[in-house]
Amino acid sequence: MRENTILTDGEIFTETLRYSVDMPAQALAYKFGSLKMHQLRRRAQAALGARFDLSAYHEEVLRYGSVPLNILDEIVEHFIASSHI
Repeated sequence: MRENTILTDGEIFTETLRYSVDMPAQALAYKFGSLKMHQLRRRAQAALGARFDLSAYHEEVLRYGSVPLNILDEIVEHFIASSHI
């Protein structure tokens, strides 16, 4: 982290402790969520082609706040279906 970030030694210690001891699954959960969100966006882009509106997509995905990924999947499916109209 020292070579790839501008974090202080104290911040590096805190982050290392958090990811390795306090909440070891946190990094995995973040990465899984990130991959799922990218997958959903690619799905919407592929389904809508030129009709895909990134701003409208972001507005719809963020409209409901923090939701489980299976619900986010349903939100994106509804976005795709309603954008076909």
